Amino acid sequence: MLTHQQREVMLFVEAHQARTGGVSPSLAEIAEHLHQRSRSNVERLLVGLEQRGFIRRLPRAARAIEVLRPVSRFAFHRFDAETKQLRPFASPKTKEASEG
Repeated sequence: MLTHQQREVMLFVEAHQARTGGVSPSLAEIAEHLHQRSRSNVERLLVGLEQRGFIRRLPRAARAIEVLRPVSRFAFHRFDAETKQLRPFASPKTKEASEG
């Protein structure tokens, strides 16, 4: 179970990664999105998400957030930069059916 702010962070991280081709947002970008003045509050939220198994972070690496348990529709869609819309990922079954 996530807190409201943790869910907001997850949704923002997933949307940012979908929009930028997998690049995670910085602590400052997350803080700005949440209207937080302090990055330490964002750090606390990320630690909670790590403890609950939703993300994994690399130590001493900027923008190194790996989403392990997505909470949004971005987990099943990709951002199409040309049309500025979400497109569903093609599953292996869908690909096999279209080829055969």
